[in-house]
Amino acid sequence: MKKSVFKFLPVFFSIGLLILFSASCSRVTDYNTVHLESKTQKCEATLDYPQFTSGKLSEFNKVLAQQETVYYNIIDEYSDFWDEMHSIYENSEEELDEELILPYYYDVKSEVTSSGSMISVIFYYESYSGGAHGLHYIDSITWDVKKNRQLSIEEASGLTTEEISRKCIEELKELIPDGGWIEEGAGVDAVSSMKFSCDKDKIFVHFSPYDVAAYVYGAFTVEIK
Repeated sequence: MKKSVFKFLPVFFSIGLLILFSASCSRVTDYNTVHLESKTQKCEATLDYPQFTSGKLSEFNKVLAQQETVYYNIIDEYSDFWDEMHSIYENSEEELDEELILPYYYDVKSEVTSSGSMISVIFYYESYSGGAHGLHYIDSITWDVKKNRQLSIEEASGLTTEEISRKCIEELKELIPDGGWIEEGAGVDAVSSMKFSCDKDKIFVHFSPYDVAAYVYGAFTVEIK
């Protein structure tokens, strides 16, 4: 009977470590969402971004909280621009464009993904301050919990700059019929500014509209690992 118990101890120990590791990861990636909202005649704005509950991620939280500075600066900028455009029409004989009656807007949503000791926060921006259509773009930050710093795409993927570019170009050529400007938007020189995220041992690169093709094609996400 004693032999049977000792025989299964390594199994119980391994399961215990797995449970503890899973629980630890869960605690590190737990977060609260900060929500900001402003609505005036000139500008409507919303911002959602995460603040992690683990003390290990206090530096990461500071980086993420910088979204608030951008948020308030955009509100001021759009409001001033709205005033400027209305002033032009008020001092002219031209009829006020209906688009100028509408408030400008700025909307930011976020998504949290993770892989091992890495955590990614992806930001999805939508804004409008005049013109034919609004703008949509993507940003991201990938943080290493153990190293307590932001990672480059090369560090997160383990790939070289050339390998990342090649993989992106290969994937995008299958998605964009007319070729767009893939070679430029996903070339070696563009790798350092690529927006990427980790999720379940995979690495994804996110291309905003206009990055590699015309606006009508929208955004693209490709898997490089």
